[in-house]
Amino acid sequence: MNLEAERKLKFDRRMQGRPGWASEEEVQAELASLPDSAEKVADEEEEEGAETGAALSAPEGF
Repeated sequence: MNLEAERKLKFDRRMQGRPGWASEEEVQAELASLPDSAEKVADEEEEEGAETGAALSAPEGF
């Protein structure tokens, strides 16, 4: 397996419980390197409005 593919798998949540797979230091360093996406969080009021609008526009029977 090439190193890039292994790195992607190393921090996959499904592999988190595998003993000896990634040290806690490696996991913390990977988490710290991830970009901050806080600006992408939806506002609750906007989300509620979108859900209401989607329910109103859905054809009957769905």
